[in-house]
Amino acid sequence: MTKPRPVVALLGAAPGARQALAHELIERIAQTGVGAGFSPEFTFELTAGKLPALTLLIAPDAGPDDPGLRERLARERVPYSVLYGDASARLASAWQLLQPLLKVAPAPAEQEPSRRAWSWSCDKCSDPACEHRLFQDLLAKKPADSGTEPAP
Repeated sequence: MTKPRPVVALLGAAPGARQALAHELIERIAQTGVGAGFSPEFTFELTAGKLPALTLLIAPDAGPDDPGLRERLARERVPYSVLYGDASARLASAWQLLQPLLKVAPAPAEQEPSRRAWSWSCDKCSDPACEHRLFQDLLAKKPADSGTEPAP
């Protein structure tokens, strides 16, 4: 029995932009060698009762997007991600969101630069991204508030 292909919904923007993005993603999938049998099925509308594996809302190049679409996604409790920017930025964002679904590891150049390991002494560091990462990591390790106030 073959595994069903994951469904990726591309919504918003003009139909040509959605189709172009789907075409670019199919080409990128083919380049990775994941196999044609595992490539997702792209749809350009929501089907009642069928939740897509990934829903991508393409923000328009100019002006507001369709507020009714966001309301429908919220009402039907469909999680979605919004793709902003020009065609290349939307492709990069969509590819990043699609990689976990395809079980494709991101290339080292595609990984978040602020999460790279440091290679120098922190007392000589003046990199704001490094400092931000350090403090975010410290905050993430902070124990939950126990509800009691510290003794004076």
